[in-house]
Amino acid sequence: LLRETDYDVSRQLSVIETACRSLGIPVERSGRNDLLADGRKFSGNAFYKHNGRAYHHGTIMVDVDMDLVTRYLSPSKAKLQAKGVDSVRSRVVNLREFVPDLTIDRLADALIAACADIYNVGASIAFPPTRATPELASLTAKYRSDAWLYGQELPFTASVDGRFPWGGIEIQLNVNEGIIRAVRVYTDAMDETLAPRLEAALQSCTFRLSDLQQRLQSLSLPQEQENQLLSILETAL
Repeated sequence: LLRETDYDVSRQLSVIETACRSLGIPVERSGRNDLLADGRKFSGNAFYKHNGRAYHHGTIMVDVDMDLVTRYLSPSKAKLQAKGVDSVRSRVVNLREFVPDLTIDRLADALIAACADIYNVGASIAFPPTRATPELASLTAKYRSDAWLYGQELPFTASVDGRFPWGGIEIQLNVNEGIIRAVRVYTDAMDETLAPRLEAALQSCTFRLSDLQQRLQSLSLPQEQENQLLSILETAL
């Protein structure tokens, strides 16, 4: 956060560049917002101006689970082909690939030092734990709450299916404000109680993996079947 008169996108990005280079990581810019190492993206950034203030936020990938990145980030095939790459995994990289013992704290220290050097000012963490205020605690609670994370009224319908040794199954979900409002289950399983029990268990469940798992556990299904059902529900998240 800076006054707009002091704001410079290039200077902001140079803080990350300088910090990474001090750790021995090769850095190059791509477009206006991205930073690459060895031709692969490790940092994406966004910028915003309002009421005379300029804001910068972004990500720096240190040790991200690439399997989850591949699973949840799915740009169109046309976009990937236009960039001459085969998959999400091939476009991104963790900084630990270059510095195996890199930690978040070590990177934070490098960023603070780079900020102090580039802006020629003293730099430190604005709100260390020992200086937490009631206002900060209130904001933390707000932005961690389900009301903030799921409160937008964006209803959607998801349909997932799978076939397993015990039978095929299709689960249709209507989700609104992060809550399953309606669910229908169709299956050719020999267990005629599975569909109604699963519908009852998932009804009004928070659309979050840990909560879905708890609802499935309440059915006392065989562990393998529970895992299989969870695996197809996970594809809708």
